[in-house]
Amino acid sequence: MILKDKTALVTGGSRGIGRAIAIALADEGANVAFTFKSAIEAAEKVKGEIESRGRKALAIQSDAKDINGAQQVVDRVVKELQRIDILVNNAGITKDTLLMRMSEQDWDDVLDTNLKSAFNFSKAVCRPMMSQREGKIINLKVVKGIGFGCDEESIKVMEKMPLWSPGKQRGQTVLVSFTMPIRFILN
Repeated sequence: MILKDKTALVTGGSRGIGRAIAIALADEGANVAFTFKSAIEAAEKVKGEIESRGRKALAIQSDAKDINGAQQVVDRVVKELQRIDILVNNAGITKDTLLMRMSEQDWDDVLDTNLKSAFNFSKAVCRPMMSQREGKIINLKVVKGIGFGCDEESIKVMEKMPLWSPGKQRGQTVLVSFTMPIRFILN
């Protein structure tokens, strides 16, 4: 159990990759808090799976694109689980359609959920991680499509996130990394 006594926060942790990450972190010994937007039943199930592994679990309903909501989530995790050692920015949505059919609101929702939410939560965990003198932020970008090449501009922006994320300063170490699992669709 390499994460014994650590606490992780996973955004978008009730389904899909976020669910798998939350459970894997618990399997490695971490207490896990995770956010979800609307899948209450799925969130309760994941919470139960984490607790069945002997770990503390916290399921928090939140809209990842709301900066104040992100701060409230982090404050609650620190209050109830005493710390945050790992943040996994996983929350994301897709609104696949032809460009001519996509509304500006749909576009804004995708960018705010997939990109701005990573800023919101990374900013919110800065203080607790810096006061702990350590922490890890993992920015996850999922590409759905055939091969590479989907959403390349968002990926380029996410890759630059370590430039504004906290680094090693005055003895504090906050590691920021970027990863991109890719789902291939094969015929």
